[in-house]
Amino acid sequence: MQLINQLVRTCRLFDGMEHSNLEKQMKQKRLTARTYDATDYIDITDANALVCILAGSLDIMEMSEAGNLMLMEHFEKGACIGANTLFSKTGVTNVIGRTYTGLKVVMIHRDAVFDLLRRDTQFLKNFLELVSTRSTMLTRKISNLSFTSLEDKIMHYLEGLSVRQDTHHVRLYLSKKRLAELFGVARTSLSRRLSEMERKGLLEVRKDTIVLNPLFFKIHKKNFANV
Repeated sequence: MQLINQLVRTCRLFDGMEHSNLEKQMKQKRLTARTYDATDYIDITDANALVCILAGSLDIMEMSEAGNLMLMEHFEKGACIGANTLFSKTGVTNVIGRTYTGLKVVMIHRDAVFDLLRRDTQFLKNFLELVSTRSTMLTRKISNLSFTSLEDKIMHYLEGLSVRQDTHHVRLYLSKKRLAELFGVARTSLSRRLSEMERKGLLEVRKDTIVLNPLFFKIHKKNFANV
């Protein structure tokens, strides 16, 4: 089936899986596709489904008590969202998704995921790797919140991108406006700090990328040795 082929090609979670196991879930209507227009808000608080992005991107935002939305995370094509909370008894609250690009996702019901975990050892391995990776990234984000200076937050964020992208020429998936929201500062403050870091020789700001210089990693290693 076309949807199954696209899912396996796009999302690493399904690498090496038997298509027949996915087709069975689709026939039982526990695996369905959904599309959203650009600027749509998306309810992702339903803990009963795993959300896999086939096209587009998705911002996850948290609503404060005052009703303001704060950017928490940005997901691109190929990401699967909700693995960490899928079997949780508490669920997720005060969180909403928004797409600026338009979005196509596959929703996989919790019962289907459980069935796949029982039947397909490759899926079990992939799923555990996904949960472990997400847990590690969450730990890094919690550490990032403890940093007092904006420069520390920027360095920690860029070093994480460098590791995930396996390059010193880091591609920024978020605009500076949305990055500023992530750090909890004004866009002008972020731009000013990046310019200062560039003058120090830590990095070079280009159109769509930031080049991390050797001095960046030397200082990062010194400042974050115990993180």
